[in-house]
Amino acid sequence: MTEAALLTGKPPEVQAAFHKLRGAVAAFGDVHVDAVKASVNFGAKSHFAAAWPRSGRLDVEFVLDRPLRSRRVSKLQSLTATKHVHWVQVAGPEEVDAELLAWLRKSYALRSTAPPGTASRPRSPPRTA
Repeated sequence: MTEAALLTGKPPEVQAAFHKLRGAVAAFGDVHVDAVKASVNFGAKSHFAAAWPRSGRLDVEFVLDRPLRSRRVSKLQSLTATKHVHWVQVAGPEEVDAELLAWLRKSYALRSTAPPGTASRPRSPPRTA
């Protein structure tokens, strides 16, 4: 699947919102972008966000270490004490604003570093038979 295929037939507002979001997220740093069956996934060391182009909106999902309390969050799923998945519905490019990008930037920062205490831990050598 390609990004272009996911956007085919979507309204211009949804396409513009996606392109604005993708450009902003790519500017965060080392971001991996993968188009899959129904979404475009964004990853660093691990998945931190995704975008689903729909017929009338762009659904944006991102992971934070605490739940957000905002009217913009249409769905929240708390997976662990420090892993909370948020969904925001975006109708057009004007809704890809400073607030949403700050949440996405925080998600990127959290998911692009190793968990505390693991970054400098030496790895065990592979076992040989």
